[in-house]
Amino acid sequence: MPKHDLNHLDHKQEKRIETLVKNTKAMKREDLTEYLQTVNDDYERTMNKIIFDTHLVNNDQDLIPHNLSLPPKADKEEVPEYGLIALPRDNSQDFTETFKEFCFSSLLVRPEVIKSLDTITAENNRIQKLEIFNFEDKHVMKIEEYKHIQESATHQVLY
Repeated sequence: MPKHDLNHLDHKQEKRIETLVKNTKAMKREDLTEYLQTVNDDYERTMNKIIFDTHLVNNDQDLIPHNLSLPPKADKEEVPEYGLIALPRDNSQDFTETFKEFCFSSLLVRPEVIKSLDTITAENNRIQKLEIFNFEDKHVMKIEEYKHIQESATHQVLY
């Protein structure tokens, strides 16, 4: 896309964008030059598209000397309500047959898998509540003393 002779954001617009962005906590100390360059590129690209479409519709031969035509715009697909997609119903295979195939190929419906996943989750939750490391000592100590305290804290968790 040629960028010469295109308008870009003026200084006042850039300052307004910069002040709005600087008011957020995440961007307070960020360097905005790359972001402003991206915004400028998007602005120039949009302006270029608007100018091109306007001259294409007006058939202005000064700017676009060739007889150009765009492909027809694609029809917008209708968005299904609730984000659901209607699936074709295959009468040859009913729900029970499909569910049997799913159960045969999936382990997540087996009682022993469900029990083991439940046990693993319970154990993870129990370990998460335990204090694996001892952070209560705030005084200076020797490395051997620190290792002994950590080993005893770890030993309490394991046994």
